[in-house]
Amino acid sequence: MPQLDIATFAPQLVWLAISFILLYVLMAWVGLPRISKAIAARRARMLGVGVLTGAYGEDELTRAGAFRVYRDAAELYGAIDELGVLS
Repeated sequence: MPQLDIATFAPQLVWLAISFILLYVLMAWVGLPRISKAIAARRARMLGVGVLTGAYGEDELTRAGAFRVYRDAAELYGAIDELGVLS
């Protein structure tokens, strides 16, 4: 098998290194910025709500970015139409 021939082993390692470096540069400059922009755009459209479970208070949930804070899950379920989730 030519892949295991000792005479051609060093050039294969060089091409392997070149391939990985090119792939890394391509992903760092093209792929990953596009993915991070898509994730940021998706997060910007998300609606954060908070439910008081006893771990955090209403002010803490509001500071964390909650659009609305509800007392329990039943209150959240009752207001789900106003949030526009099930449209």
